Amino acid sequence: MDGGLGAIKDGSKELAAGLSGGAGKLSNIHADQPNIDMFAAPVQLSGKAIHAFPKYRYANAPYILSLALFVGVLVMACLFDLQKPAITEISAFRWYANKLGTMAAFAAAQALIASIFASFYLKSTFTNGLMLVLFSIFVSLTFLAIVFFLVVLAGNIGRFIAFVFLVLQLSTTGSSLPVQMLPENLERMSHFLPLTHSINGFKSIISLNNHDLFWSSVSVLGAFLLVFTLLSLTAIWFKARRTSQQAHMEA
Repeated sequence: MDGGLGAIKDGSKELAAGLSGGAGKLSNIHADQPNIDMFAAPVQLSGKAIHAFPKYRYANAPYILSLALFVGVLVMACLFDLQKPAITEISAFRWYANKLGTMAAFAAAQALIASIFASFYLKSTFTNGLMLVLFSIFVSLTFLAIVFFLVVLAGNIGRFIAFVFLVLQLSTTGSSLPVQMLPENLERMSHFLPLTHSINGFKSIISLNNHDLFWSSVSVLGAFLLVFTLLSLTAIWFKARRTSQQAHMEA
C-alpha cells in the first residue's frame, strides 16, 4: 500500500508538471483566424453537381407525365365503345379505323394540354418546351396503340389487362429514381416496358439534356408504336372479316 501510494503521488506530480508546461506552451501560441478555421473544419468536401435541377419537381415530372398520359388513354378506352354495332352504313374496318382516329385525336389533345402546362410549370426554354410537346404527343399515341389493341382484341378483359400492365410498370420503372437502384431482375424487366423509355425521354428533355438517351427512347417507343399499330389493324381486319361472314350467313 505504501509503495502504491508513493507511485500515485509521484505520478500526480508528473501529470501536474506536464499540464503546467503544456498550458505555458499554449499561451505562447497566437492563432489567427485561418488557424482557427482549420481546426474548426480540418476536412473540406469538394464536389461537382451533374445535371443539377433547382427543385424536386424537375425530377418527378417525367414520371408524373408518363403516368398521366397512360391513365388518360385508359380512361378513353373505358369511355369509347369499341364494340361495332351489327348494322352500320360503313364497313367494319372503316368503323374501327374511325374509332382509332378519333381516340388518337383525343390522345394528342391530352398530351398537348399536359405538356404545355408542364412547360410553364417547369419554366422550360422554347426549344425544350417544343420538344416536350412533340414527345408527349408521340408517347400518348404509343400508349394508345397498346391499349387500343388490347381492347379490340379482348374487350373488357383487354381493359383489365391494360390496367394490370400499368400497375406492373409502376414498380419496375424506377419512378423518379434511376432504374439502376432497382433489384437486378426488375431492372432487366424495365428495359422491355414502354413507361421506362417514356420516363427516360422526358428526363433527357427536362433535366439531363442528353440527346443520345432521347433518341434511344424515341427508337424504342417508335418500335412499340409500329408493332401495336400493326397488331391493332390486324385485329380490326379479323374483326371486320368475322362481322362480314356473320352478315353473309344471316343473309
